[in-house]
Amino acid sequence: MFYLMIGFRNIIKNFRRSLITMISIMIGMVACLLTQGFFNWNINELRESMIHNGVGHYQFYANGFSKYGNEDPYQYLIDDASPIIKKLQTIPQIQLVTTRMTFSGILSSGNHSTVVTGEAGNPEKEKKLNAGSHLIQGTYLNSKNANEIMIGDGVARKLSVKIGDTVTLMGNMKDGGINAVDLKVTGITHSGYSDLDNLSVMTPLSVIQNLLNIGTNVQKIVILLKDTGDTARIRPQITEISKQYNLEYQSWETLAEFYQSLKLMYNIVFDIIIFIVLAIVTFTISNTVNMNLSERFREIGTIRALGTRRTQVAWIFIVESWLLGIIGGMIGLLMSYLFIGFTECIGGLPVKVHGTLIHVFFHPSFTTIIICMILFSLIAMTASIIPSRRASKISISEALRWV
Repeated sequence: MFYLMIGFRNIIKNFRRSLITMISIMIGMVACLLTQGFFNWNINELRESMIHNGVGHYQFYANGFSKYGNEDPYQYLIDDASPIIKKLQTIPQIQLVTTRMTFSGILSSGNHSTVVTGEAGNPEKEKKLNAGSHLIQGTYLNSKNANEIMIGDGVARKLSVKIGDTVTLMGNMKDGGINAVDLKVTGITHSGYSDLDNLSVMTPLSVIQNLLNIGTNVQKIVILLKDTGDTARIRPQITEISKQYNLEYQSWETLAEFYQSLKLMYNIVFDIIIFIVLAIVTFTISNTVNMNLSERFREIGTIRALGTRRTQVAWIFIVESWLLGIIGGMIGLLMSYLFIGFTECIGGLPVKVHGTLIHVFFHPSFTTIIICMILFSLIAMTASIIPSRRASKISISEALRWV
């Protein structure tokens, strides 16, 4: 308590220099929290976007599909998905269960044709899952009218087709023959990735089952949870169901490879930023303490003459710096949340990316806040150790003669 009281008094007494230190800590705190807040928001948005654009939280496959499915896809289909779906629907954390079939083929219109890859599923459920790209023209697939197709805008340009036109989809059947079906273009999508938009199509599941002659078989069962946080919680039940029906499964963590690599990159970038900020803050605090020391030689000599021990003198400076770190960190935390609150009120910070207006938010994690507070208070103490040792070693006579 003694050191805290002396520390507060010294901060008030030398307020101008203390303010410089607190401002540097505040700026460092704001920079770290807003940077991590942006990274955290961005990575969470990417995660939810990938989950709700086809990946889902879990995907079931026939046992052996991950190893051999690419070589012989028709041998690794799920025969009867109905009992599996009924079993999954009893789990309260699950919001939606749907079946899918990935396919490739040739899409043609008149004299134009192109290779396509796509997903076939239940239109009503896929619309809720928001699978695929954003619809920019036309309407979504109608489950009541099976002979429909949604195509990427790149595919539409290649074939020179528009909404309402008829295209022909050709594919290899399970028995090796070639089959074709005429489909009406109901929607054109755009994902923002040209490679995907030049290939992607989507049809009702029944169309592809008939085209490929696979009956009611499906390639995968996709599960969407009510909350991504339940992914680990229901894993034991998912594992039990996969064993019961001789299936294998993958979670979104495994399927979303781009998400994992981006998250790792963001963590590395944040570590570099916080290292640079801490180095600057350390230099600033050390410089301020050294200047304070040169101005307070006579003060040090006086308290040493009154019987204050060397270690007590050192602790006075260390605790003072620690208090500056705490106060500066708290002010930085307050300023950060004032800015975050402002961005929430205006519906996000408007930023243009490749001509598209997006609204950026900042969601720093509670763990980051605690770590930053601890780091800045500790770095403030650490930066004052060498100047404090120097202050404690000043002789009384030399300090009292200092002008």
